[in-house]
Amino acid sequence: MSWSLGEIRSLSIKAARGAGMDWGMAEEAGFAVHWLEAHGLPGTKILAQYLSSVHRNTDFDYENCPIKLGCLISDTGDWSAFGNAATSEPLLLVPFIANVVGEDSVEWFGRKTSWQFTRMV
Repeated sequence: MSWSLGEIRSLSIKAARGAGMDWGMAEEAGFAVHWLEAHGLPGTKILAQYLSSVHRNTDFDYENCPIKLGCLISDTGDWSAFGNAATSEPLLLVPFIANVVGEDSVEWFGRKTSWQFTRMV
């Protein structure tokens, strides 16, 4: 079965809400998964892993949350201040960083890293 990116985004938002995220954070989680999947990366798998680990806790804890950190990066427009922050499932940060610096390069602690995404069919 094949899912559209819109369906993936909607289901990601619902899953994040079910794990205890508020609506705003859940929308951001949906954005991140949509972006990753559109670039051929396993966004749904990574979000599922993250939400499964969060679900084991009794209350949703924003500590070390890649979605929260991604929101901070988006809000400040500068991800270098958060470059050494510990987070689980750091792949979920890539869409937020890409929006700040562009989709093809990142400079982190004086080192420039470039990437190119190819969608695997």
